[in-house]
Amino acid sequence: MKKGLKRGIAVALSLTMMVSSPYLGNKPKNVSADTKAPIGSLSDKVTGTWSYWDGEKDVVQTNEMLLGNLPTMANKGKTRWTTDNYDENNGALAVSGWATSMMWTYLNPSENGKGNPFGNSTYAIPLSYKAAANGMMVTKPPTTNVDEKVLLMNQPESGALTDFILGGGSYTGSYVDKVTEWSTDVVLAGRDETSNMKVIMTQGSPFTFVELDGTNQASIIKNTTRALPSYISNYNGSSVSDSTMIVLKVFDNHDQMGGYSDYDYYAVYVPEGTVWSQSGTDTINQVGRLTATFPEGKEYYSFAWLCETKGMNDAEALTIAQKYQEYAYNFITNTETSYSYDKATATVTTEYKYTLDRKAESTKDGTIMGILPHQYKNMNGYTYLNNEARTIRGNMKYLEGSSYETKLKYTGILPSMPEIYTADHAELAGYVSDFMAEYGPTETKVTKEEYGENTYDSGKKMNRAIQVMEAAEECGDTESAAELLRGLEAELADWFTYTGEDDEKYFYYDEEIGTLLGFPQSYYTVDGLQDHHFHYGYFIQAAAQVTLRDPSFAEKYGNVIDELIGDIVTPTKNSPTARYPFLRQFSTWEGHAWASGHGNFADGNNQESSSESLNSSAALILYGQATHNEALTELGIYLYTTEISSVQNYWFDLDGDILDPAFKRGGKYILASIIWGGKYDYAAWWTAEPLQIQGINLLPMTPASFYHAANTDYIIKNWETALSNEASFSGDDKDEMRWREIWSEYIALADPAKAMEYMDFDCAPEAGESKAHAFHYIMALDKAGTPDLSVTSDTVLSSVFKDADGAKTYVVYNAEAEEKTVTFSDGMEVVAPAGKMTTVSENDAEGSGRASYKVEHYIKNADGTYMLFQTESKSAKVGNEVEAAIKKYAGYAVNENAEGTILKGTVAEDGSLVLRVYYDMYNERPTTPAEDPSKYTSLGKCDGLDLSYYILQNDFGTVIKLMDGGMTFYMEYNGEFTPLNTESWLNKVSSPMNLLNGVYKFNPTTLPKNKYSTIKLKSGSKGVYVIVKYGEPTEAPDLSDYEGEVETPDPNLPTDVAGIALGSTSDNTINVSFRATDEQIASGQTYNVYIDGEKRVENVAAGNYTFDKVTAGRVTVKVTAVLNGHESAGVTGTCKVNGEVYEKPTEAPTTQAPTTDETTQDATTQDATTQDATTVEETTTDPAIIETTTEDKTTVENQTTTDAQKPTENLTQPTTKQPVTDKKVSVKKAKIKKAKRIAMKKAKVSLKKLKRVSGYAVKYSTSKKFKKKVTKTKYFKKAKFTLKKLKAGKKYYVKARAYKKVNGKKYFGKWSRKKIIKVKR
Repeated sequence: MKKGLKRGIAVALSLTMMVSSPYLGNKPKNVSADTKAPIGSLSDKVTGTWSYWDGEKDVVQTNEMLLGNLPTMANKGKTRWTTDNYDENNGALAVSGWATSMMWTYLNPSENGKGNPFGNSTYAIPLSYKAAANGMMVTKPPTTNVDEKVLLMNQPESGALTDFILGGGSYTGSYVDKVTEWSTDVVLAGRDETSNMKVIMTQGSPFTFVELDGTNQASIIKNTTRALPSYISNYNGSSVSDSTMIVLKVFDNHDQMGGYSDYDYYAVYVPEGTVWSQSGTDTINQVGRLTATFPEGKEYYSFAWLCETKGMNDAEALTIAQKYQEYAYNFITNTETSYSYDKATATVTTEYKYTLDRKAESTKDGTIMGILPHQYKNMNGYTYLNNEARTIRGNMKYLEGSSYETKLKYTGILPSMPEIYTADHAELAGYVSDFMAEYGPTETKVTKEEYGENTYDSGKKMNRAIQVMEAAEECGDTESAAELLRGLEAELADWFTYTGEDDEKYFYYDEEIGTLLGFPQSYYTVDGLQDHHFHYGYFIQAAAQVTLRDPSFAEKYGNVIDELIGDIVTPTKNSPTARYPFLRQFSTWEGHAWASGHGNFADGNNQESSSESLNSSAALILYGQATHNEALTELGIYLYTTEISSVQNYWFDLDGDILDPAFKRGGKYILASIIWGGKYDYAAWWTAEPLQIQGINLLPMTPASFYHAANTDYIIKNWETALSNEASFSGDDKDEMRWREIWSEYIALADPAKAMEYMDFDCAPEAGESKAHAFHYIMALDKAGTPDLSVTSDTVLSSVFKDADGAKTYVVYNAEAEEKTVTFSDGMEVVAPAGKMTTVSENDAEGSGRASYKVEHYIKNADGTYMLFQTESKSAKVGNEVEAAIKKYAGYAVNENAEGTILKGTVAEDGSLVLRVYYDMYNERPTTPAEDPSKYTSLGKCDGLDLSYYILQNDFGTVIKLMDGGMTFYMEYNGEFTPLNTESWLNKVSSPMNLLNGVYKFNPTTLPKNKYSTIKLKSGSKGVYVIVKYGEPTEAPDLSDYEGEVETPDPNLPTDVAGIALGSTSDNTINVSFRATDEQIASGQTYNVYIDGEKRVENVAAGNYTFDKVTAGRVTVKVTAVLNGHESAGVTGTCKVNGEVYEKPTEAPTTQAPTTDETTQDATTQDATTQDATTVEETTTDPAIIETTTEDKTTVENQTTTDAQKPTENLTQPTTKQPVTDKKVSVKKAKIKKAKRIAMKKAKVSLKKLKRVSGYAVKYSTSKKFKKKVTKTKYFKKAKFTLKKLKAGKKYYVKARAYKKVNGKKYFGKWSRKKIIKVKR
């Protein structure tokens, strides 16, 4: 294990480099040590172990094994497929590209033998390729839709959808000979070892160029896997045999079935003097095998895709073929980009250039250049050819020439969020405090949380710490900010120094491949060289944030940071001495990165989390600014702006012209979550849950995520479709609270108020997120407005925001050493002091015309008078008409006719406008158990209303879905139940037309809105009964035809109030109102009120209460009902309170609420993490609690109650009852020694054995707060036991407490700390 001394240890290795010239290009592999070398160091060897679960046990392997099958020179002919020419000219292997699978066959570390020497299908767009023993298969891929979540334009590796094979010989393998930015040369080696064929594949080009070596013959073979018609439609000689251009036509039944096209046209061009022969033809395949014999010295040809047509159109194809003939003999030998950044206009200009080898037959310079949508949407002044290509990236256009330019606007990023209102500081401070208590740093780590440390998860934890550090800085919590900064420095220093073989976290440079490897690996970053930009981007981001605050950090560890940067974005071309390949994972032509290192997939390479790729580019910008490295800054800007243009098209389809309608399904899927070479998906690698599928391209949400605001309508639509898809999702990991903080931050870019409404601060944050960051992010946008991307500036770290009234806020961070004046494109100038964030708002300017106003909300008392319940302070432009937003207070309805009501008004300059809203009481109807919302399963939206169901009886094995875009309510069950033996009723009306074999279905829009409906099926003694909730019913469901036993409330148990109303009218006060039904009043039940977990009053009647001395922030209020010694689960709400922040007591109050009954319902939610058991702090009460047990119910013994207190207007010193205790009985606190998964659905728990106890109570839950619905309680006699029937893929929280039985009573000790168990799939 590493010790806490690592930060001070300097290990001098030959790899160490100076930070004075930050790494921005290839340097020799061996760099001499310098006397001024920084203290960061890489490992000189691979040490340590890793393990995997084989279904029964953990299998431990050495880290060194991960390197065994990498594409090193030693593995040439096994996993590496490169020519000697490539090896001699490239010091680093150019993996993670679009054609990498042709140079590297991935084998698992434990696999032996030889990989596939012909690679996988490769997608150059519009053409795709697959090398094989009989040649290179080439085709324009047809469109095939596998299911509703996938759209394919791929080339199956069997050759099933291939049109032609270029070859003629027999080949032993394919070897990459040359790689340029968007072209790859591949040599197919002849079996006779003398006859080779080189194929030049270029992205965007309609041409395939072929050069022969050792033979003067080649064949163009019509693939006969599918017996589809093919023809020679044109040729330019007296016959086929003496032609230099032949046009081929192929019928395409796949595209025809999809309604796209019928025919694909191709052409082949050969030198003068070539002689053709033809064989293998029949009435269907009229192309057969065309064999060319070339004149000496001219053993080359080109093959081109021309067009696709609906119906035959030989004339159009011939016109294109003749145009292409002008460029058919200009072989592409190099492709490259160059970029420049104009600070004054914030413009990135990228030039795309081709280098050509003009053969003797060439008549014109240039080539045909394919232009993708993300390019041509940012180009002006070009004339495109008339023909286009329908591709997996949308319609491709064509240009003639050898270069073109795109221009993109850089809209700026910030190192942290803008400021929030001072009134919100207290609430933010509370979230920071909560975070520090549970997840804060240690002296040597970024977090006290135990988790599986690796290059990905550690990066996410650092990202989380950065965000909370920024929140702490904003609310003035300098102590927490400094502590988090120290934790970040310690964590990075731990990774950035190597101390020997016992070191568990380190980086290692592999010169055999030219790559930086981090250990422990995660998601195949070592053996698959995968996701380096995702993982290392988090580290660079953290290093940038630390360096902005402590410049000496880069001086100490800049050498290792430069290695991280070099690994993923070296901007210089590969060479024999190159340390890293050129822009390892970034495709300059496609405009985005690839994630897989090997790309060994039939559908090509892929990338899922585009947002994490962009995060790495933003990290380069920040680190460049922190170290005053303009070249690195501009590289980051180029990558960031280019990938944004690609992501907005190919992932999000903002313009609606990329994703196929067959995929979008009428708007159900409005994004592609994973982009491949030959397909796109609505999917994720680890889950089918929609909130994660659509959310993976959002995280991490940072001030570099403002690019999403380019289309705010899309933001809302994306969120709404995610909710709708989640509602209809029925997987085990369904959680409608999933990633609530990420989605809320995303929504805030369009509508901060809606974001705060959606945000639930009881959610379990995603592993790299926090409630502090969510609140900071949302409230910053609430104050400044949403990002205005139409305004740019002449400085790198800046952003502009615009509020609902059109007022702009300008934010600048000046990372330089001197003050500077920043000019924005709309003419605004901001003087920015050095090293600070400067904010200038039009709302703050003198004469800005903005003023404050108030909204007062009054609720009616029992005596008919009104009390001021809530006051809102708002602001708007002077002269604007504003309207009060009506609140939803439980038990009250707005009375717009009440005397004194002012719902609208005009904002006055003196702030005198006060709007007043009055609410009257209405009688709450007692609810029935069938109306419990927790019993209903959501199906999503139907005609704008929520649709859900509750199954009371299910003898048929019924599964319910909402299909056809919400137009079909679909019940599927055992096929033995048919219309011949089954009766059905919908709302008590016979409905035989809805019955099919094993299915009952109907259009749900025919149901009465805002009502409950019932479905009844009956077959003999078996039946199904379903309640359908459509909208927001106000009446209970009619279950009069239900033949089973209708659930009724237990009169001896308390029932919760229908809801609570919360408000605040002054600092540190909160108003709480709740109403009881006549039945609840008659039962004699009373109520307890808790504020932030502290019981403030107990055994009181329903009414209105005002509490003072409430700490400022977002306050959680819970009202529980008490009857016969039982306390209900309670109704909870939150309310924002202004004023002073009170210090929280270090000891929890020694109160104990009456014990609630435990549930044994299975868990249905999880928080996705990768760790096994970890420890989490929890505060518990001191005294042992006395309980008696009857059957499965637990009650408090001798709980004293008082007469119901009358509602009072001010409860400054509420009464708090103590739990019943017996000082003679002492029960020690339990301790969980170990909690670990031992099988797929089992976990073994070991407690510290305590003497003189009767047993142990154990709670386990998927809720960190042990919410009732997802928590089980078990009792065990022994300290070692097994938890069974756990859900696969879920995370469980476990805690235990010991108990003694004395005279029939149970005396319980404190709860142990929580442990976490991750159940793998």
